[in-house]
Amino acid sequence: MCMDAADGLTMAGMLVDPLIQMMMRSDGVSDRAHAELWDRARDALAARAVVDGMRDAALARRYRLQLVHG
Repeated sequence: MCMDAADGLTMAGMLVDPLIQMMMRSDGVSDRAHAELWDRARDALAARAVVDGMRDAALARRYRLQLVHG
């Protein structure tokens, strides 16, 4: 990305960034295909966060510290 565009990282901003447009043109990637790629990546990260959260919760229950007063 161009340095002047790096502060506002949005899909619309990425699609009009000159460096990204140049790479997309050289690879034959359409705006729609690029947007779909980022949508799939976002969905995969969201799904992973859910799985990680469930795993972390299970580990927390399994290894919960118990205080014993004696």
